[in-house]
Amino acid sequence: MVQNIFKCTQGELIAVAEKGWNSYLQRLTGFSSYRGYYDELYATNALAAVNAANILPDAQARYANVEVYRVELTHIADTCLGNWQTLKRYTLTSFPADTTKARLEEAGSDRYEKARNYNWDEVKRLNTSGATFIATHTAALSAGNNMPATFEDTYNDAVEAFNAKYLQFIGEEEAAYNATELKVTACNGVYTTLINMFKDGQEIFKNVEGIRRQFTFDIVLGLISNPGQAGIIGIGTSSLDNAPIINLEATVLGTSFTTIGNQQGEYRLVPLSEGRYDVRFNAPGYRDMVINQFQVTTGTISTLDIQLDPE
Repeated sequence: MVQNIFKCTQGELIAVAEKGWNSYLQRLTGFSSYRGYYDELYATNALAAVNAANILPDAQARYANVEVYRVELTHIADTCLGNWQTLKRYTLTSFPADTTKARLEEAGSDRYEKARNYNWDEVKRLNTSGATFIATHTAALSAGNNMPATFEDTYNDAVEAFNAKYLQFIGEEEAAYNATELKVTACNGVYTTLINMFKDGQEIFKNVEGIRRQFTFDIVLGLISNPGQAGIIGIGTSSLDNAPIINLEATVLGTSFTTIGNQQGEYRLVPLSEGRYDVRFNAPGYRDMVINQFQVTTGTISTLDIQLDPE
């Protein structure tokens, strides 16, 4: 199955992409001077792809019929299981006691427990074994007015209903799977095009922090997805004398998100989306430090104070 190449929900990706391409249009002159193919039509086509991915059915829509058919299949399976139990009672009164175990196994008793837990394949096999058993032993089962003449039709009608619904269920599952593949593929395409533009945007505006942040995926995602700001703040000090580290640089590894601390050694990595981050700290005259897998929670500004060792 095709896997997401982006670390957010599909809805969040769409929102980031829409905002990102609008930022691109606002900075079109800078992009056009960087690459010849960056023009208004490029954004129009990208936004068309975003819209096309967005209107594809979401998971709830894709699997709605699957869930409905599953419920209906369960009800029909219950009827089939009930019919098999009735067949079991007819069998117990139609054959000598010392042969009933073998006869029940012939009728599918070994499959009953798994079928009762809605293993659809076992339900099908149980149904088939029961139907074959009835057809083979109609005379013995019906002797002495034991099994009604109408029971075989009742049993087989339920089996046919189950088989028909099972085919619907499998078909809808396949359709939902294919629709999921289509949605993920479309979203992956949106992400790839967006990230390539974002990387260029970060290069074009590398000396203009406020604009560069508009083309940093995690930052835009954080602004969109979080009900409140989330991120990391803290103070960097020297392990030698606890003095604030001037020009402390904090970088979220795996991203282009970097910040420089102030004269008091204070730094801010805000906003970030929820997740775990590896953060590197460095400053002139000090040994680098990496804090691994620091947890950032939605709507929370987490504090991470560090001390660096002088070189």
